[in-house]
Amino acid sequence: MPVGANRSLEQVIRLAVNEAVEAGCPQISPAHLLIALARVCDLAESPDAAARQGLQQEFASLGIDPKTFRRRYRAILGKGNGNSNHEDIEPSSHSRALMVAAEQVASGSGVPVTPVTLLRAVFASLGDIGSGTAQKADMADDIPHEL
Repeated sequence: MPVGANRSLEQVIRLAVNEAVEAGCPQISPAHLLIALARVCDLAESPDAAARQGLQQEFASLGIDPKTFRRRYRAILGKGNGNSNHEDIEPSSHSRALMVAAEQVASGSGVPVTPVTLLRAVFASLGDIGSGTAQKADMADDIPHEL
């Protein structure tokens, strides 16, 4: 995984794996990362309270309630057959690209990669959809435009 060994990021990845398994998906997509990032906002038992608070503030600054967002997103994506196995789940190429983008955002700011920088990278990729940059648009292909 390109993102450093950060406990709060590891938690996000574990939650994203769970989302992918529940959806019956063979890989962690950007959609699963987004749902996991929203989920961290509601966890009382987070390895990094500052990361949780940072995510809460980031969602609030966008006028998004994380719980409502997460539930709506799951409804839009639908529920799969749940046949995926935790051991077989890896990030998709799009998710890996977002993790690399989060590393670039963090290094450009001189800060470590956090769930907040990952969230910013995901939302930045959504903003790039109309820019004519095909690779960046591809990263958000599975993120419904209804959101």
